[in-house]
Amino acid sequence: MNINPEKRFFQKDTLALELIDFLEANESTLSLEESEIYYSYPLYRDFEGDLIRTHVLIVSKNHGVIVVGISKATETSSDKNLIEADRNLGDAFNQIYSRLIKNKNLKRGKRELLFSTETFLYAPLINDYEVELESDVINNTHQLTQYFEELRVDPISDFIVENILSSIDGAGGIVRAKPRIDSITPGSKGDIANKLEAEILTFDKKQKHGYILPLDGIERVRGLAGSGKTVVLAMKAALTHLETPDATILFTFYTKSLYQHIQRLITRFYRQFSEFEPDFDKIHIKHAWGGPSIPGVYYESCVAHGTSSVSYDEAKRCNPNQPFDYVCNKFLTEQKIIYPLYDYVFIDEGQDFPASFIKLCSRISKDSKLVLAYDELQTIFQLTAPSYEELFGDITPKMAEDVILYKCYRNPREIIVCAHALGFGLYGPKIVQMLENREHWEDVGYVVHEGDFVEGNNIVIERPEANSLGIVSAAFPKEGIVSAKAFESYSEELDFIAKSISENIVQGLRPDDIMVEVVDDRNAKGYLSKIAERLHKLNIQTHNIHADSYGLKDFQKEGCVTLSTVHKAKGNEAFMVYVIGVDALFAQFSGIRARNILFTAMTRAKGWVSITGVGEAAARCAAEVTMALANFPYLRFKYPSEHELKIMKRDLQENDIKKQKIDRIIDEMLFDMSPEEIKKYLDHRFKTKKTKSTRAKK
Repeated sequence: MNINPEKRFFQKDTLALELIDFLEANESTLSLEESEIYYSYPLYRDFEGDLIRTHVLIVSKNHGVIVVGISKATETSSDKNLIEADRNLGDAFNQIYSRLIKNKNLKRGKRELLFSTETFLYAPLINDYEVELESDVINNTHQLTQYFEELRVDPISDFIVENILSSIDGAGGIVRAKPRIDSITPGSKGDIANKLEAEILTFDKKQKHGYILPLDGIERVRGLAGSGKTVVLAMKAALTHLETPDATILFTFYTKSLYQHIQRLITRFYRQFSEFEPDFDKIHIKHAWGGPSIPGVYYESCVAHGTSSVSYDEAKRCNPNQPFDYVCNKFLTEQKIIYPLYDYVFIDEGQDFPASFIKLCSRISKDSKLVLAYDELQTIFQLTAPSYEELFGDITPKMAEDVILYKCYRNPREIIVCAHALGFGLYGPKIVQMLENREHWEDVGYVVHEGDFVEGNNIVIERPEANSLGIVSAAFPKEGIVSAKAFESYSEELDFIAKSISENIVQGLRPDDIMVEVVDDRNAKGYLSKIAERLHKLNIQTHNIHADSYGLKDFQKEGCVTLSTVHKAKGNEAFMVYVIGVDALFAQFSGIRARNILFTAMTRAKGWVSITGVGEAAARCAAEVTMALANFPYLRFKYPSEHELKIMKRDLQENDIKKQKIDRIIDEMLFDMSPEEIKKYLDHRFKTKKTKSTRAKK
């Protein structure tokens, strides 16, 4: 039995707690195993704009859907209280039924559902009543037991239960992919991709915990990339707007291109619970910095407080490495009084922001009601999530417990385990980076079976099945999910990839389900153009992102195989990913940068990943993949010494952290530019660099 949210969050509702305690204690007797119980959820807005909240909802394989109202009626106040509770229960039932009947997978004919839907009022403080009610009234545990015994039916299929939960949870708001052909061979890659997309259209317990509870203070949502943090944030924002329509809500993020995606998610989730559109005069979706022409949190905070904003050029002069940190700190320091501008603030991609921006957001939110989504391991060299003290300093608002999303919805566990093995260098010449304690491994979804994290200890950790989607793993052997090959020539590698892509399309994948990522930067243009030529001869169209110098194209194009470098693929995904030119990463000692590139490339794959290259260097990579698969689902390694850990940290600071700062500075600098201005600027920089290079050679 899953209870959403956990019982400790509704201790004050003694009658609801009493009912759910009884159901939980007697779940076997009542045949409620594997049932889902919701408290104070779902909630809806009706056509009149009234808020309708479900008191308790039960979804059971053996009973169907049961909507429960709870009445505090006593012998002296029974009639009025019972009538009101019965009316509220009827309203909630009608809203839930109307959502269920819209799901074509749940209907028998036009107006009938494939399972039972019932209601009852739980009123334990009365023994009898005289008013006429639509729902049955239950007032003791004997009646409860009898009710569930009489309602029991033949078990509902898992498919039906999943569709019930999807309708109730509002998971229909998740953006759906375009369907593949219906005549796909069962068990083929196209068939598995269809099933995988269907499974993604549900929420797990941790995700539900993240959005069902009302926001009251500062809360962090943490997890791996692909664990659903953005979806949870968007759902929580939609529900917050539904419940408090007059409240002002800020949703901010780092990646400029997320704007349309966030607005679409919030809209779709809101429409799961209301017949109307969300009011985007109340929900403000904004980038972090902003300027006179583009809305942004920092700029508009300055305007609202009557202070001048700092331009990017000025900030860059004052703090070349952290210009955004500089402007946020300047605002916080100079403003003696900071007024709340929003009732609620939602921050996505929190790992990309300086702590000063998080502090700014907490100050402009009323009572510091703020949710921060933080990528636990977006790139594996981020060693730890920032503490509350680092983020908020001397601010002491109410802190909610962290919501940690352990399950990765993007990668099968074969891919994520192998990607971690290669990314950390666990089976290479030496380990190049490391998570330093049990808690951090557990936070990213592993279980530690053996060893303490001290020098020389043998460590054995496992990624459990529960923390990844299992559809691909159940249908394919591990070697069919992650593969690595070394070829004798460049031409042989390209021929293999073209042939394999053609076979995958025959297997039912759409061309736009497939991505080719080149990790050999020097030869990227040649690699991708040759792949495109070979696929063209096979009548397969391609979409070459690398040929777009200015990053202005959509990443995917319908009916086309995506061709990209790993750098442009970051943040995107595909069912089948080909990582090519891996010999460039293993030509010499493969250090942190090379392994982070490979980790990023592998984790773009939602279903299958193929890693290829040429010669001895590619063979070394293939050998590490073979060892990772041999140990799967475990990671086995000897814990490094303190001296080795210090070297790793030094290398991290000197390589990848510097690169992140450069990427952030470039993004901030280009934010206010139009596509034409970006093109003009880059053309100028290219000519300048070319001139300097020519002079240097002379």
